[in-house]
Amino acid sequence: MLFDEVITNDPRYTYKFILTQPIRLTNGAVRSATVRGSVREKGDDFIKLRIRNGRDHQTDLIIPKASILYIEQTWLRE
Repeated sequence: MLFDEVITNDPRYTYKFILTQPIRLTNGAVRSATVRGSVREKGDDFIKLRIRNGRDHQTDLIIPKASILYIEQTWLRE
């Protein structure tokens, strides 16, 4: 699958994902269909993404691969 070739779980890389619909976090908050973050884990049918949730908080978000429309690598930290 293309996702496995494009995405790495190296925390230096940050990605922008455009999803088919807005996604709900575990705390009930709704994120827009555009999510930015670094990949923590890749499964056969999901991606676990670390996103910034507020100024000093981070949240892990599990995104089904079927709901991803577009992926763009946005930044490389040194």
